[in-house]
Amino acid sequence: MDRKNEKTTKILSLAAASLLAACSNQAAPSETTQATTAQATTVQATTQASATTATNTTVTTNASEDAMGRQNAMQKEIVDAFKKEFPNLDITALEYSNGMFYEVEAMNDTNEYTYRYDKSTKTFMKVNETTSDKEEHDEEKIDLATLKQVDEMAAIAQKEFPTGVLREWSVDKDNGEIIWEFDLFVNGQQVNVKISNATGKITEIDR
Repeated sequence: MDRKNEKTTKILSLAAASLLAACSNQAAPSETTQATTAQATTVQATTQASATTATNTTVTTNASEDAMGRQNAMQKEIVDAFKKEFPNLDITALEYSNGMFYEVEAMNDTNEYTYRYDKSTKTFMKVNETTSDKEEHDEEKIDLATLKQVDEMAAIAQKEFPTGVLREWSVDKDNGEIIWEFDLFVNGQQVNVKISNATGKITEIDR
């Protein structure tokens, strides 16, 4: 090969090399852009999934809190309504029976009464009346200022029996102490749990 041809060959080789390098440099940004786009899409999807999970958790928590507040709300509604309608009577017991109705027992120095509360009409109907005396009245009346909320006490019973289904609850005084009672169905068996209002401790379990 003469020198002229050798020089031409070298020039063509250099041109080819430059062309390949240029193509490589143009392809690299495209690949980087695609990778960056894929990463951004993944981050966005992860963020959306996290936000959705957080929202679902919040909804579930709020629903749980709402459910827990229903019996508390009924307890307050009944006590407030009774005190307004019967200011001269002292409450001695509250009861929620078989998931159907609420009852209030109350006394003065001469008589004891049982009233059933109608949730729809928000009225009381007297279902029983007996005689009593001042000593019994003073012993049985509940200090409402110290009375705990029903759901707080129910949670103690259900912690003891996590699979139990609560059907009934009541609160009254036993030997001068305010005692809550909860009836639960546990594996087809009825269990009665008694809890001290003052201490929050289970005092008795009857199967």
